[in-house]
Amino acid sequence: MTIRLIVGIVSLLTAIASFSFATRLVDRMFDEIRRYNDHRWNYSELGSWARKDSFIVSEYRRLCPHGKLHALWRATIVLGVVAFAVVAACLSTQIW
Repeated sequence: MTIRLIVGIVSLLTAIASFSFATRLVDRMFDEIRRYNDHRWNYSELGSWARKDSFIVSEYRRLCPHGKLHALWRATIVLGVVAFAVVAACLSTQIW
């Protein structure tokens, strides 16, 4: 096994783990928002897309000004993107 292959595999696993963790953070923010406005919250927990996630993050920042979940969410997204960039760099070079 070459170093590039090992780095590529570790980066791929890091990217998958970070995006999974980011999804869990959005779920935790969703629960915090629902705690503050029970009767007015009409969003479903099923499905995830960029516009819904950004709405949840902005609502979380509005309702929980001292909460740190949104910063951790952004950091995990950045980590996942960087890890995927490393995977792309490993795939674009001669691995075998």
